[in-house]
Amino acid sequence: MANPDSNERRLRNATSWQLKSCSMASPIGLTVRQYLQDRGGMFKKNKIVIDTWNEIVPAEMCSHCMLVGIETGILTVEVDPGPYMHEMRLMSNELLRYLQSHCSRSGVRKIVLRARSQRIEDNPEEQV
Repeated sequence: MANPDSNERRLRNATSWQLKSCSMASPIGLTVRQYLQDRGGMFKKNKIVIDTWNEIVPAEMCSHCMLVGIETGILTVEVDPGPYMHEMRLMSNELLRYLQSHCSRSGVRKIVLRARSQRIEDNPEEQV
């Protein structure tokens, strides 16, 4: 029968190569607060663009388009295909000029339109 001390020593030697866990955890509240502090300026700029967009785009058109993102000065908008996409293309230059003059700090320099893919829940009668 093997000595219990030697078994314990063998076990320690066999697992000694494994990385020791270090406590890198921090309370989630601190992490969220730090994230918001770091990104606060970006959130404010984006909020101004969103608020301005909602003010200037007609309500009937807003229900057929959705702001997807603002990244490196490019405002991406998903639009329902067909006449709504055509209408948004006609409006986009004027919308861009308005955003640039009223939200100059946001840095929007281009609007990119993408066709919104139709979702199954939008047409329940077509579900199989």
